[in-house]
Amino acid sequence: MNPSNGLMSTSPAERSELLKLIHNAFGPAPTQPRSLEERLASLTEVELKHLLQWANFVKRSQGFGKANQVKSYAQLTHEMYGKFDDQWKNLIADLLQEADPVDAVGYTSPKTTVSYSDDGLN
Repeated sequence: MNPSNGLMSTSPAERSELLKLIHNAFGPAPTQPRSLEERLASLTEVELKHLLQWANFVKRSQGFGKANQVKSYAQLTHEMYGKFDDQWKNLIADLLQEADPVDAVGYTSPKTTVSYSDDGLN
């Protein structure tokens, strides 16, 4: 199918509400990332409440010991909420960084973390 025709070919101004819903669900992703404000505005009241609660826990955990004080919000969020969807973790970290910026080492995924075990020393 030629991308210039079909449901997704009409300009955004010409789309009905149903076509907008279909386009948002299955159409191409936006070419520019959405701003923090746009991402927050798209949340429901319940989602925003949960997000603020999770962000509060991450912010509080930063004060627990010197080890957490040198970590970025992204790293703390990943450690605390590792099973969360990446979009939620990024939103929590971005929200905190915007509210109270920290100069910390960025997140290094566990797959690339260097292991200092003594396996090869024996």
